[in-house]
Amino acid sequence: MTNKFKKISYILIPIVVVFVFVILFSEKTTKYECIGKFQNNNTDKTVFLKHSEYRWWVSLWSDSKGMMWFEIPTKTVDVSTELREGGNLIRILGFNNEMKGIFSPLSKSLSIKINGDFFDGLCKEIK
Repeated sequence: MTNKFKKISYILIPIVVVFVFVILFSEKTTKYECIGKFQNNNTDKTVFLKHSEYRWWVSLWSDSKGMMWFEIPTKTVDVSTELREGGNLIRILGFNNEMKGIFSPLSKSLSIKINGDFFDGLCKEIK
């Protein structure tokens, strides 16, 4: 009986370790504060952005390169679950894969449609 238990544990323990590793380390999250203007309201506004970038192995079961959460303080929260890389840009897609916006990791610029209005701004990383 103990010999059988050893054989099962030799198989089961590595599977559990790999599973836990994949769950805990499948994304890298970066937070940004973006200051810019909405098209309909020409005053400076702040949009907070949380970018979860998926690791390479997530592409084995998902086409998306990550997720982005957008928050306008005291107003709204928006989520985009479909991100695509195109050159140096991240294309942000809506639920029907329509183009919603663009984020540049190089220049940290964000152009996105949130609640029917377009936002353009520059972002800086926050903790």
